[in-house]
Amino acid sequence: MEPTKPTDAKAVPAAGEHGPLLERAREVLPSATLERMMKGNHDAIAEIMKYETSMVTPEQLDAVMPALLKAEEDCYPEDMRDGEEHLRWIATKGPLMTLNMKDEIAGYVSSCSGSALPETLEEDDDPEEGFFGKPEETQEYCKDDVLYVWNVSITPKHQQKHLFTTLLYPATIQKAVEGGYKKMVFHSRVSENLVPLYEQKYGAKVIRRVENWFPDLPEELFDLVEIDLDPKTNPKMAEVLTRKLPFRTDGGEVQA
Repeated sequence: MEPTKPTDAKAVPAAGEHGPLLERAREVLPSATLERMMKGNHDAIAEIMKYETSMVTPEQLDAVMPALLKAEEDCYPEDMRDGEEHLRWIATKGPLMTLNMKDEIAGYVSSCSGSALPETLEEDDDPEEGFFGKPEETQEYCKDDVLYVWNVSITPKHQQKHLFTTLLYPATIQKAVEGGYKKMVFHSRVSENLVPLYEQKYGAKVIRRVENWFPDLPEELFDLVEIDLDPKTNPKMAEVLTRKLPFRTDGGEVQA
């Protein structure tokens, strides 16, 4: 009989060596994600556990503004970027969540109450069609208990670590529920093919496909997506809302 080939201890360390790390990871990460990561190198788990989330208050915005604008520049074409004026406005209308690696902002999610969306209409927009372009959707979603996710940015060097779905978006959902929101809605770029992931992890549903959402970018198609935040009617929320996500209170302030 040939001797059993020893396991590469560096590639797959013994669980005992990582007991505290794995115990914390079980509280933070989705069970399926953790199970998949444990089959490989435990260093990947240690890496993702270095990240934290934070909610930026208007008073903290000056400290993080340069990093937010840099994320916009790195992630979006010029016609789709949010500027400083918009970021200052939206920080007063809903949770502005950052993803942090020590003193570096790796990404953010901006959102606002549905009731604030009429403030964004341009002079030539049809007020009857409203923000969503259809009166029935404007009536359904432009409410105080609906959170509209305006923008998501993860800087390029952090995009391959699944940080958006494992940490940043769940943190946004938790803060939304704490704030009394019942639904979350957003426009998702069809080219990114993220809707199946939203469906799997959050029980999302597509309301309709939208053309010409950005008139200057007619080739871009978007799906209007809704997530029910009530765990009684959306079983996917139960797992998201019970996770003990790493959270800091300084707004992700970047130290000089």
